[in-house]
Amino acid sequence: MANAIKWSALGTVQVGVTGTALASLADGANKLGSEYDNSTAANRNMYADFVFRAEFATAPSTNGYVALYLLGAPDGTNYEYGADAVDPAPTSWVGNFVVRQTTANHYCVLKHVLLPATKFKPLVENEAGERLVATVANIRLTFYPYNTEVQ
Repeated sequence: MANAIKWSALGTVQVGVTGTALASLADGANKLGSEYDNSTAANRNMYADFVFRAEFATAPSTNGYVALYLLGAPDGTNYEYGADAVDPAPTSWVGNFVVRQTTANHYCVLKHVLLPATKFKPLVENEAGERLVATVANIRLTFYPYNTEVQ
C-alpha cells in the first residue's frame, strides 16, 4: 500500500529554445523552439519548471515580460498554430516571465507547468519593450521535467 505521493527529482535539463535562436530577438517578436515528445504513457501528468535566461540590449520597459506558450500536436503530427511569424492562440499560453528594468542577466522561472501529454514545441514572445542581446551564452529557454512518485 502506498504511503505517500511525492514529487520526483527534477529530470534531465531539456533545451526548449537555443541561445542562437533567441539572439537579438526583437520586441514583439516570437521564436518557436524544439519539439519535445511527451506522448508516452509514462509521461502523462508530467510537469516541468521552465527557466528563461536573458539579457537585454537596453533596460526593458516597466511591466515587461516574455510570454511562454506550449503548442501541442494532439495527433502527433499537426501542431496548434504559432510560429516565428504567426502569433499563437491565447489558449496555448502558459505564463509570463516578468523581467526587471535592467540590462543585467535575468534568470526567470515558471514552476509546476503541466506539460501536454503529446508532442509539443515551446514558443516565446518578447513583450519586454526591448530586444534581447546577441550574446548567445547568456540567453536560452530550458526546462526540467518531473512527475509524481507513489512511495
